[in-house]
Amino acid sequence: MSRINQNVGSMVAQRVLSQQNMDLSKTLNRLSTGLRIVRGSDDPAGLIASENLRAEKVAINSAMNNAERAEQVVNVAEGGLQEISSMLVELQSLVTSTANEAGVSNEEKEANQLQIDSILQSIDRIANSTSFQGIKLLNGNFEYTTTGVDQTEIDDLKINSAKLSNAAGSS
Repeated sequence: MSRINQNVGSMVAQRVLSQQNMDLSKTLNRLSTGLRIVRGSDDPAGLIASENLRAEKVAINSAMNNAERAEQVVNVAEGGLQEISSMLVELQSLVTSTANEAGVSNEEKEANQLQIDSILQSIDRIANSTSFQGIKLLNGNFEYTTTGVDQTEIDDLKINSAKLSNAAGSS
């Protein structure tokens, strides 16, 4: 008859030691990486939540970059529009003074007309040269597009545009 010699206490101690070594290895790995979740087996639900948050962070950063870029575009367009606005005020003054026939000679009217033409040409020049990274913003050809935006989240959107050209029809 054969006899199998087993030391149950030794086997339990070996299993506990092996488990302790695995726990120590996980702890050292977490300490060395600084991460709470090193592998998916550490916390599957936590890993999924972490990846979702990471993807959301990327989307938010992208949206912030897009907003900053849009702000830059608006600032460039606003600069051109402010310049045009000041010219339009001057133009209105000239037109009003020229339309008032009392005491205005033909030479003054012709001089005012030359100045009006010059202002209109300057407005056209500004409208055709105001651009952001090669895209002309004020010449009437700029189309506003959105990509990656959930249209159901937009409550109100108002875009005003004007085609700027002189009376002769050139733009």
